[in-house]
Amino acid sequence: MANVGRITFNVPVANVTVHPGWTGGGADDLAVITLPSLAPSGLGATAAERYQIYRGTDAVGRDITVVGYGSFGTGAVGEQDPDGLNKRIANNRYDTTGDQFGFRSSLLYDLDNGTAANDAFGRILGIS
Repeated sequence: MANVGRITFNVPVANVTVHPGWTGGGADDLAVITLPSLAPSGLGATAAERYQIYRGTDAVGRDITVVGYGSFGTGAVGEQDPDGLNKRIANNRYDTTGDQFGFRSSLLYDLDNGTAANDAFGRILGIS
């Protein structure tokens, strides 16, 4: 059961597909939840926004919004909120493709503050 503000959706467990490589850690931490019917659309508090899947090839350098559930942390403090039950939202920018590291068909971003001094991919790959 996912609770989003005032709206609650009951999703049968049979409609959850977990990535086959997930072992409980951070790698392959992905699941697809299929709703038993379309979420309500239109106007109002119960309407779900609909988005198209981006299928372009020019995503590197684009600003993105990432939304999901999970833990957060910093290198200095470590993992916070280890139960990962809080919804998170963040803005970032795709920095490079996974080809740079042997991950085909992947887009990568680092967690920095936008300055060159804290740009991990910029330092590692010589990109800005």
